[in-house]
Amino acid sequence: MKIITYTIFAIIAVLASSLRRNKAKRNPTNENCTAVCGKGHVGQLYNNKSKGGKTCVCRKDGEITEAHQWEDNKYGLSKRGPSYIKNYIATGILVAA
Repeated sequence: MKIITYTIFAIIAVLASSLRRNKAKRNPTNENCTAVCGKGHVGQLYNNKSKGGKTCVCRKDGEITEAHQWEDNKYGLSKRGPSYIKNYIATGILVAA
């Protein structure tokens, strides 16, 4: 009987740790951001004050090339171009995370 009880607790512990790891992967980080931007680009994560989410801004040689919005546990390409993103950073709508 003790063996069955310990086995059940072990299974529950393994499942709980697996769920924790998967949840951590869903959170936006600078590493995820750089991976989304691609080779030769550097990603920086920003807090979006107007939408309350996260925005990944991709730069190449210091110039903003594109931005990705964090929605539904994944990055999606932002509708706004580099000039809008520069303006949002300058006005404080996007704040470095």
